[in-house]
Amino acid sequence: MSAAGDAPHAAATLERVCLHEYAHCVLAFALGAAGFVRIARVLDAAPSAVRYAGAFQMHGALADRDWRIVALAGTLAEWLADDHALDAAAAHGRLAGEADALAASDAALAAGYDLCDVQRCLALLREHWDAVIAQARGRADAVRGGTAG
Repeated sequence: MSAAGDAPHAAATLERVCLHEYAHCVLAFALGAAGFVRIARVLDAAPSAVRYAGAFQMHGALADRDWRIVALAGTLAEWLADDHALDAAAAHGRLAGEADALAASDAALAAGYDLCDVQRCLALLREHWDAVIAQARGRADAVRGGTAG
């Protein structure tokens, strides 16, 4: 759900972009929606600093609370990858305290989130972590191998 124009989320490492977008995707599927992930190389990036951008396009209807969970999933997955013991209260505080914690598109869809949303999102991410990681790694490998974009 991070659009290529959302700074500072516009360009990042391939692995981080895949993790972020597949967190959105896996949780959307878990909540009853469908969708697809797009990953693309940022063409203006210097060859020595190859960067990527991604987006998750969701199809299907979700309740507002579930939309918020899906929107929060990308950023929370990145933080969870850095600290698997991430506490929901700390994550909630960080989201509230960092103006650019969420990409603009994610922030719009997550509007009105609360601590319960963060707790639920982290619980779902932990429950589906193996799937998030497997899909993210698979896509990163495919992009590196030139078989996906």
